[in-house]
Amino acid sequence: MFLTLLPRATCFNSRQGRMQGIICPPTARLTGRSTLRSCGRWLQPSRPKRRRYASRFALWLILLPVLSRFVERRATSMFIYREAWLCEGLKLIATSLFSPAGYIVPHNIRISVGFPLGRRGKRGGTHSIGQCWCSTASADNTFEIFICPTLQTASDVIAVLIHEAAHAVVGIKHGHRTAFKRCAISVGLTGPMTATRVSESLLPKLLPILKELGNYPHASLRPRHSDAPKKQRTRLLKIQCGHCGWTARASRAWVDVGLPTCVCGGDFQEECE
Repeated sequence: MFLTLLPRATCFNSRQGRMQGIICPPTARLTGRSTLRSCGRWLQPSRPKRRRYASRFALWLILLPVLSRFVERRATSMFIYREAWLCEGLKLIATSLFSPAGYIVPHNIRISVGFPLGRRGKRGGTHSIGQCWCSTASADNTFEIFICPTLQTASDVIAVLIHEAAHAVVGIKHGHRTAFKRCAISVGLTGPMTATRVSESLLPKLLPILKELGNYPHASLRPRHSDAPKKQRTRLLKIQCGHCGWTARASRAWVDVGLPTCVCGGDFQEECE
């Protein structure tokens, strides 16, 4: 068996990162298995290159479970971050609900997830599930919408988002009065204006929006299950006699009425802690 080799063959040198020539033996025609084996050894990848292939293969084995979970999550929702989901939802309801009703959603709206300030209903009621701040309250003249983190389902979140977007459309100064009520009813909200809900006519319009958005990438936050220490609601103030040093506790209401007199005849004084 004969093997014909050119005087100069070309291969890739991994250490230098460029093509370079390999000088073959002086004989133009080589015979025998030993020569064939030696020539084949020249064309094999170098040992550092084999180690690099092995490291890449090991890296793929490590990243494969992570990539599979990422693909599975993207299959249910195209958004990783909830703020991106909310911003896209605002664009869809602006074009599908507010524009056909003759309303224009402001472009300067920022949406975040957080506990709104204040409570719903009477004093001591539940926390608000959504809130919209006027643009004058923001340093960069932007409407700020907050969605309560206790909400988890996409249908509940999109209903709150429509309610708060209506506030930004008509203006915060109108509250839940006539202008807001007219806008809310036109886009499909019903019920009390302080706690609106989706009407039966609005539900078919929301189904394509929810299908396009996918699952809401958020898990419900349960504040009552937190391990944080409970906050003391009633704080008693420390009062102390200036003569004998006898101490006692009293509420702010009684301290404002007047401090008592100690058994020794001295006057009590409020202590700062």
